[in-house]
Amino acid sequence: MTFSEIISINDALVITGFSMLLVFVALIAISYILSGFKLLAAGQEKKNNNQASSIGVTREADGPSANLVAEEEDLELIAVITASIAATLQTSTSNIVVRNITRIPQTTPLWGLVSRQQMTNK
Repeated sequence: MTFSEIISINDALVITGFSMLLVFVALIAISYILSGFKLLAAGQEKKNNNQASSIGVTREADGPSANLVAEEEDLELIAVITASIAATLQTSTSNIVVRNITRIPQTTPLWGLVSRQQMTNK
């Protein structure tokens, strides 16, 4: 006994159509769930931004000690950049003058950064 004897072509088409409809309904439900997560994340981001702005105001009040630490970090950053350029160009650091350093915002997603770190650690 085969399936062709038990199920007619019309029954097979009905089962196929129902199965496809069920899959599309499930995909639409998953889409709405993911959109809900996006809205929840946006709400938490606003909350975090409000907390960060209040923290930023208190840190500004710390005064000159915060500026000294930032200046030391900037000098260290300039030294590291100068040394790396000198090593790349195979010249001494006295031949290189750093006039301006501009920070570029990170555009790579977090998963990409983690992947690169894992690849370099292997």
